[in-house]
Amino acid sequence: MQYTEKSSHQFLAKIQSGENIYNNVPVKVFLPRKMTGALSLLLCPSKEQASQLSNIFEFSLEAEQRGHTGRVEKRFKAERIYSRGATIKPWDMGLYETQIMAVPYDFAKWDTWDLPGEPQPGMSGRFWLSPCQLISPFRSVRYSYSGKEVMVETIGQLQFTLKSALNLDFDFVYRHFEEQNGDWVSFPELVANFEDNGSVEGTQEI
Repeated sequence: MQYTEKSSHQFLAKIQSGENIYNNVPVKVFLPRKMTGALSLLLCPSKEQASQLSNIFEFSLEAEQRGHTGRVEKRFKAERIYSRGATIKPWDMGLYETQIMAVPYDFAKWDTWDLPGEPQPGMSGRFWLSPCQLISPFRSVRYSYSGKEVMVETIGQLQFTLKSALNLDFDFVYRHFEEQNGDWVSFPELVANFEDNGSVEGTQEI
């Protein structure tokens, strides 16, 4: 990956490898354009942190992001992260910048909300899924000559209810981006939309 791209998230993380813990390590997260792409992390440690973290191959990560009110708004966690090596860029005598590229095996992110204590009917959301032909909707898709307009007709769509009474509706979300050469790329990604019937009581249950 070229790290000239803009990071999706930045935070100070607690890095742990074995019994060793390193606090307040700056981390940048680069989300893939597609669900099937690889997520990448870029650690930007201080001079003191770099001398120790550069020799670590596997580690874990925990972090929180707080808003202007001080409330935790996002949480990040990964139990298994593998380093792809460090690069060191000297700027001046005794001044250099270290970057450690890493790939997480099980990276997770939570957005936290202040949900009411009582179940609230009508709550809706969406799970982003890996490609699966068996649960994908049947669609007829027509593109305009420029590729920027997509006309979609639904032919068949799978729906079912989980044991927890949560209704799932499998669908495609069509996403678009423009390449550096000007090409316009359009592609579908599989999702499971849900509408809660009042059984969800908090973020953890979602």
